[in-house]
Amino acid sequence: MNGNESRATRLLRRVFQFRSMRPFLETELDAEINDHLERTRAALMRQGYGAEAARCEAERRFGDLRQHRADMQRSDRRRGRRSSWRMTLEAAWDMIRHAVRSLRASPGVTATVVVTIALGVGANATMFGIVDRLLLRAPEHVQDPDHVVRFYVERDFLGNSVTSSSVSYQDYTDWLDLQGLSGVAAVSNVANDGNVTVGHGEGAFRIAAQKVSPNFFPLLGVQPLHGRFPATEEDVAGAADVAVLGYDFWRRNFGADPAVIGSAIALDGAAHEIIGVAPRGFTGVELMRIDAWTPLRSAASSMNSRWESARGWVWLRAIGRLSPDAGRPDVETQATRVHRARHAAEDHYDPDARIVLGPLIAARGVRPSNESRVAAWLGSVSILVLLIACANVANILLAQGTWRQRDVGVRLALGISRRRLMTQLLTESVLLALVGGAAALVIAYSGTVLVRAILLPGVHWAESPLNPRLLGFTFLVASSTGLLAGIVPALHSVRSDVVSILGGGTTRGVARSRSRFRAGMVLLQTTLSVVLLVVAGLFVKSLDGVHSADLGFDARGLVVSIPEFDDDQLPPERRRDFYELASRRLQGLAIVDGVSASSAVPFYSSAWVDLKVPDVPEPPIFTNGGPYVQWITSEYFETLGIKVLRGRGFAAADDQGAPLVAVVEERLAQAYWPDGSALGRCLKIGGADAPCSTIVGVAENTARQSIEQADESQYYAPLAQHERLPSALLIRLGAEPTADQLDLIQREVAAAADGVRFAPARPLAAFMDWQTRSWELGASMFSIFGVLALVIAAVGLYAVMAFNVARRTREIGIRAALGAEPAGLVWLVVRRALLLACVSLGLGLAVSVAGGGWLEPLLFGVAPADLGVLGTVIASQLAVAVLASAIPGMRAARVDAAEALRAD
Repeated sequence: MNGNESRATRLLRRVFQFRSMRPFLETELDAEINDHLERTRAALMRQGYGAEAARCEAERRFGDLRQHRADMQRSDRRRGRRSSWRMTLEAAWDMIRHAVRSLRASPGVTATVVVTIALGVGANATMFGIVDRLLLRAPEHVQDPDHVVRFYVERDFLGNSVTSSSVSYQDYTDWLDLQGLSGVAAVSNVANDGNVTVGHGEGAFRIAAQKVSPNFFPLLGVQPLHGRFPATEEDVAGAADVAVLGYDFWRRNFGADPAVIGSAIALDGAAHEIIGVAPRGFTGVELMRIDAWTPLRSAASSMNSRWESARGWVWLRAIGRLSPDAGRPDVETQATRVHRARHAAEDHYDPDARIVLGPLIAARGVRPSNESRVAAWLGSVSILVLLIACANVANILLAQGTWRQRDVGVRLALGISRRRLMTQLLTESVLLALVGGAAALVIAYSGTVLVRAILLPGVHWAESPLNPRLLGFTFLVASSTGLLAGIVPALHSVRSDVVSILGGGTTRGVARSRSRFRAGMVLLQTTLSVVLLVVAGLFVKSLDGVHSADLGFDARGLVVSIPEFDDDQLPPERRRDFYELASRRLQGLAIVDGVSASSAVPFYSSAWVDLKVPDVPEPPIFTNGGPYVQWITSEYFETLGIKVLRGRGFAAADDQGAPLVAVVEERLAQAYWPDGSALGRCLKIGGADAPCSTIVGVAENTARQSIEQADESQYYAPLAQHERLPSALLIRLGAEPTADQLDLIQREVAAAADGVRFAPARPLAAFMDWQTRSWELGASMFSIFGVLALVIAAVGLYAVMAFNVARRTREIGIRAALGAEPAGLVWLVVRRALLLACVSLGLGLAVSVAGGGWLEPLLFGVAPADLGVLGTVIASQLAVAVLASAIPGMRAARVDAAEALRAD
């Protein structure tokens, strides 16, 4: 073949057995030119020219022989290519039509294969959409994201190795002049539920807003959709407040009106001029939805006065852009040197702390979230589901090939090449896979929508579930599945002996090979399904443990209200009276069983102050810091359902004029006084110069910020005896709150005073959702995949058992003629299925236990080799084996001996 021919053309020729027409065309061209020259020469000779003169004159009149020849060759090649492609496409179309006819001839097999592929490919497409967003795709609109890095601090904290992306403003400014970076920007942390209030009063609502340094947008290379981004002069103290709106927020609240530029929006009670709108899909460097961005300094003016100077106040994340010729290790070394020098004067700070630069995609960094780790596991598991589907399809196609062996033999006897026949069989399997892939898109769309809405609500999804990347992935996986699942059955078919097939059977070696292959495929399917079921069971049990975990209080029916105030209307000195009035109003509602004010909220906020215990010179060290303190009203323990184990809680008499008292948790009491009682001991809350607060009670341990409660310690002091103001109201309802009840609570709190800007009411469970999400994601998706794998494996086992019964009809008839009972014939089939199930259980359980160590960090309160989970999987697998083989077994029991013996 000519070197100018494309690789695709050569491949199609090889597949469809076409030969190049170029040698024939060139021979014809030479003959045509020679004929024309000879005719001209003969005419000239008749006119009196000599032979040599006639030849020269004929060539002169013809013109440049090489040029004409090249022109005619190009023309012929174009015609040849068109003809070749036409013939290739016609042959391909003939193969597709033949494949369609073959598939329509066996609708049951076709439907089974299509559904199996749709389930396997659909599961993979669903997980690809999730993993692509969490782990693979860089944030939208960021230029050259591979050169943008995140700063992480690795250090020892109270005996634990801690890696954090949160830094102080001072840390950020320390890194501005690092060599090897073209820029460093800072962004504030932001909560999924929003952290800034828009508006005032009943119509107010919260949005997710982020404070950024002025070089944030230029560093990422992002251009505004409308307006502009903040300038450097707008990031100084006293500058006018400005804001950039997120695209979705702009469309949702301003109707996508470009004229919004220059208007004002009230954020946390302060008017901000809208100066720009971010492009669609841009969420900064996070995966969550960001509704607005404001300058760092101007927005920080409303925060604690130490936000700029306190190195211990870590509230920012730093990002940098590497210079084209810079090495990441060199920049890390510089940043580490600077960080250690700046923190050298601090007590208890790790002198060996180091700075690590991670990728912009946080889930691929040095501190991936639990959701991203579970998603990575799910992506791997979805591949196992696809392998199970491939094995099942291969088994079905192999069984179908056995039934079609006479047709294969006839076609081979008629002279069709084995390569051409194999191409036809692969065309059928790929066509099946593509139809299954189309059905898989429906599964992928619905599955992705559910996962997005239910399990990953905090992630911002800018695209439709069926985006071009997902479509391309689905097509690639579906076509690959068709080839992988069809190649072995096709090879078995084309290797058949023609004489043996046309003689009425197949060779013993081929039959034995096919039987072993089918058994191996069933064994692979069931083994992988066992592994998936074990993992699913572990996650389900973990989720159950999370939901039933002893938090030390009853979270059901608890509602939290964290009011926001206008300082000019309700200054801090009047807010204690506000909380008392709001508590009385709420207690008057029929739905409310109890109300308490507190300085902190479990799973949301906490406080630490210097604590001295006079009779304990060397206080214990808690690996999670602390002890932490909460200032509460006397109703707190009753409202939350916290038991006071010894002594008493707080009473109304523990007010400003009464002796100072405190209540400690059991964990703190045991740590400080392991050999004695904590009651009557002295706590100096605030340092060595603070007065003694006498411990009057010991309460049960409660969860502060983590469901796992790892070594956390708290104590309580009455709000009435301290100057600390409350920050939240905790309201106990008789049942889980409804939306109307939350609205009612919000209105009652807001009506307690004129200066309340916003008083959102949320269930306490909403503050805990982010901790349970990884287990919910794992339990739901692994369960779906496990059941899906079990169903596919059951279908494969049923197909093999049914095929074996059909193939052994004559043998079963002989057994029946010799007196075999129907129950014995059923047991003959079921026993083989149980044998396969037992072998696969042994292999699957061994793999699950051996790999359990990798999964253990994602589990909660359950061992990888949990006997309850393993027992459930064993029982379900054996039950499925019996059910999948029972129908073929009953079919064997109904075989008529006389008809079976007369059958060919």
